[in-house]
Amino acid sequence: MIGLDFLMGGPGAAAQSVAGAVVGHFWWWGIWGGAIGARGGVLQSLGRAPAWMRNLVGEGGVPPPPPPAAGAGLGMGGGVEVIPPRRVAESGSRLIGHNWGSGRTLGTS
Repeated sequence: MIGLDFLMGGPGAAAQSVAGAVVGHFWWWGIWGGAIGARGGVLQSLGRAPAWMRNLVGEGGVPPPPPPAAGAGLGMGGGVEVIPPRRVAESGSRLIGHNWGSGRTLGTS
């Protein structure tokens, strides 16, 4: 992205992008920590939303997630629901579900 800014906007735009990348990385490391699987940095308290905002979006009374178990990878997981695609009916090649019909083609009234 910095290279594209240099090509499209010149050295000034690239310098702004480099400054933004440096500040963004320092913020990320300050909030999340620098190590893989780290749970928080020295600025973690500054990265939390205020209580009124957490209450507004419905996360005010939710306790923090438990720390990951030993050997649990990066501590990620949960919150993902996988829905399998529709299955093909065994009697034919149509999908189980809605039948919307053929519709109208262009040029017909």
